[in-house]
Amino acid sequence: MLERLWKEPTPFIIEARLMRVAGHEANYEAEKGRLVKDNFLMVLLFAIKHAHLLHYCQNPECKKPYFVAQRASQVYCSVQCAEPAQREAKIRWWREHGDERRKKSRKKAKK
Repeated sequence: MLERLWKEPTPFIIEARLMRVAGHEANYEAEKGRLVKDNFLMVLLFAIKHAHLLHYCQNPECKKPYFVAQRASQVYCSVQCAEPAQREAKIRWWREHGDERRKKSRKKAKK
């Protein structure tokens, strides 16, 4: 269930669903007469506070795609997962701008 909500498109939806899970967990613990301060509930409260940082790695070959990002715009869990996308972006850039760049380099070399 947590994996499913981790993939939600907006932090607001993630927060709402996490609050529902946390409320259910708190009620369950209260019914048992336990102190509602277990580790799972603490993790849920942390996740609610940092829902905007709960991300799913965009590398389809990632072995551990669920991660807590360091910044909201981060889309890959690690440098290794980002490398294929960076390589593809560089190839695309060179295809679009490479001829122009090489012409400028040749002009400078002739001078």
